[in-house]
Amino acid sequence: MPFVSGIDTAMSRLLSGLLKALDSDEREAVSGDLLEARESPSASALQVLGLILKRQLDPWAGWRPWLLLITVALPLAVALSQATREFAGWSAIYSWMLINNTDAALLRSAGFWSGVRENSWKIGEFALVLFCCSWACGRLIAQLSRKAHMSMAFLFVLTSLFVLIAGIPSHARAILVHSNDRYFPNGAVFANAFYRDWFPLIVYAITVLVPLLLGFAHAEPAVRRPKALRVFFYCSTALVAVGLVEQPWLLMEMWSWQMIPVRFLTLPSLLPVASIGPACLLVIDVGRRSIRLRSNRSTRWTDTNWSQSPER
Repeated sequence: MPFVSGIDTAMSRLLSGLLKALDSDEREAVSGDLLEARESPSASALQVLGLILKRQLDPWAGWRPWLLLITVALPLAVALSQATREFAGWSAIYSWMLINNTDAALLRSAGFWSGVRENSWKIGEFALVLFCCSWACGRLIAQLSRKAHMSMAFLFVLTSLFVLIAGIPSHARAILVHSNDRYFPNGAVFANAFYRDWFPLIVYAITVLVPLLLGFAHAEPAVRRPKALRVFFYCSTALVAVGLVEQPWLLMEMWSWQMIPVRFLTLPSLLPVASIGPACLLVIDVGRRSIRLRSNRSTRWTDTNWSQSPER
């Protein structure tokens, strides 16, 4: 039956993807056991899924994953998500001004296009900064959490999504604008459901979720990387963490609680500078993977031609 055949094909692909979540040695052993058992793809997928869940939950019996979660993962998730929330807020205002309030007269204005270029550059620049910082955070947590990286990624994404949707209560805003309305004074923008509800999720998916998962998925054991790159990576990630802590919204909150003096509010943002290191590492990583992929394709092509060549 075509329907049953389609289900088996989908389950086979799911099984192949689940097997990739296991270590290479364990993957080969599990694949051999599944071949000997000769069970259906759906039953095999359930067994592998159960094994993955067990492997991800076992490390949480110790103290290391909990320490990493409390001291690294959750603070980075909150800071990164709140930075994305702030970015989505002001970029939504610019987008609303450029998209929802454009007419034929504005399109003929040179000043309008100058504003489009300026605002588009600001939005694109900070989006790239968040992308690189999210990738660095994902790779850092994946390398530190090791065997618990999938469960740690789930908790990281869950926390960041909660902060993105719920937000953090602002004590500074109540002091400065004397209003609990988080959309004040841009209520006209966020009266639109798209900019209020969907735009932050789209920004989060592009600038945080995708690079974060890439960082988790592409993390390699530290022994496979040159020592210089390891040192550069950890230094760059430490600078990213400092940049996330030193954001204007967080400094403003700390000032409102009289935790820092007012002169700290004028500190320049380190986040754009901090993203340079992860950007370089991301380019290096993409280049290495491209070279490796081409090498593997070339090897397979050579082996195929050799096996198909007539015997002499």
